[in-house]
Amino acid sequence: LTQSNLFGKLVDQYTGTSSMLDLNGNYEYAFTVDANAGSYAADRFKIVYYQAAPLPVSFTTIKAWQQGQGNTVKVEWSVDNQINISRYQVERSGDGRSFTAIGTQAAMGINGAAMTYALLDAAAINGDNFYRIKSIGLAGDVQYSKVVKLRLGKLVEAFSIYPNPVMGRQLTIAFSGMAKGKYELSIINPLGQTLQTQSIELQAANATQTIAVDAKIAKGNYQLQLIKPSGEKTMLKLVIAE
Repeated sequence: LTQSNLFGKLVDQYTGTSSMLDLNGNYEYAFTVDANAGSYAADRFKIVYYQAAPLPVSFTTIKAWQQGQGNTVKVEWSVDNQINISRYQVERSGDGRSFTAIGTQAAMGINGAAMTYALLDAAAINGDNFYRIKSIGLAGDVQYSKVVKLRLGKLVEAFSIYPNPVMGRQLTIAFSGMAKGKYELSIINPLGQTLQTQSIELQAANATQTIAVDAKIAKGNYQLQLIKPSGEKTMLKLVIAE
């Protein structure tokens, strides 16, 4: 009769006592019959079967933090007493009241073991983000973690040049919090003449790009012009040392 979470006990209604049964073996119970009718009544003994409700999973930690300059947030949570859990669902809200599922992680590990899980939210909201974890048991039972809040500010766009002054005719440009798309880079002399142009396809908000400076461009002071996918232009001072 052994089954998960199934228990049994023998109830002696004459003495008012009970004892646990071994559902997968032999069981002996010593009793005494005396002059009282209850001691030899046909219904003196009965076996009661019951299922023990599993203890709810314990969420020991839940935290969320921004990854780099973009709108990607890592949500991480740890659990203990993980018994009969099917999966975990990560939910996000912009107001702390109405939550939407953004991802699911299957439960791993041994029943009762402590585990840590993580999920990336690649489309977090500019502003307030509320996160909670929903545990879903094998029987469909549900439990929620506490709610954590993370605020994302407006992305700060920036790009820089290094080394500057440029040495060895190699110029590296660092992009931070920039929109994906096609960018036009131009080196312009003090007379406003464009000496070199190069296109860059930015695949991520944070990236670096190295370009070779044309050997025909002499040492001196220049401007590096960046034209964004939106058409907006930005200028940086550029010094070519050798």
